[in-house]
Amino acid sequence: MAAENISNNLGFSTGFHPPDVMKAIHQHQEIEINFSPSGGLTYLTANGIIEVPKNRLAVFWAASPHQVIAVESKKPFYWFNIPFAWVLHWKLPESFMEALLHGRFFIGEENDPIDEPSCVRWRRDILSGENNNLHAAQLEIEARLRRLISNLSTLTVSNDSPYVSKSPVAVQKMTEVIVRGYTRPLTIAEIVQPTGLHPNYAMTLFRSTCGASILDYLIQHRLFHAARLLATTDMKIIEVAFESGFGSQSRFYEAFTLVNKCSPSTFRRQMQAADPGRKK
Repeated sequence: MAAENISNNLGFSTGFHPPDVMKAIHQHQEIEINFSPSGGLTYLTANGIIEVPKNRLAVFWAASPHQVIAVESKKPFYWFNIPFAWVLHWKLPESFMEALLHGRFFIGEENDPIDEPSCVRWRRDILSGENNNLHAAQLEIEARLRRLISNLSTLTVSNDSPYVSKSPVAVQKMTEVIVRGYTRPLTIAEIVQPTGLHPNYAMTLFRSTCGASILDYLIQHRLFHAARLLATTDMKIIEVAFESGFGSQSRFYEAFTLVNKCSPSTFRRQMQAADPGRKK
């Protein structure tokens, strides 16, 4: 069963992910909303491995490296990608946007009865391609995010958080090293060291669990950091490159363009155009 992916000319995309479709860790520039009515989801994220219970709306900026690595139910779950420009225009509270831009996951209230029928309606409206329906879905999603912000649970990544997966422990330890140190030079040996495992076995374990190599995960963290700086600061691009952990500007340009399908300068212009309140 393949993942279903529908997009339209307003920048919406939506679909179902069956549980046997596990993409490699990836990034994109939209705000992502996920909802699984039948079972919890386990994510590899910019902040480590996080578990989101069933019937809970999960919201995050998908420029943060992420991947669903486990699904409790055999039934598909909903996902929606919302153009980042839309969210900027909504002028949501600064504290929420700041946390979102730093890779924080947010989840809705436990078993909120509005979420599943809302997802069904949003998806139907998006699939219709009719502008009035798309506009209705846009307004409803904005309203749902505002309700979430007013009564939200923020996923705090710490040892006592109920949302942080305790398994696989070795992979969690490796992601923690990367999360803490991705802006500086990191060696494979340093990343693997807390696990006590042989480096070759640790790298194989990481790839089999996460669908990406340790190096790929490290680079995606650096790209996420760079995207945040490009979107929120006026730092020179060479400064963004070094601040994000890249050893050279050329290496940064190559990696950023490959993932984001545009240059860092083009990405910054797009973010500035989307946020008229930002100083140019």
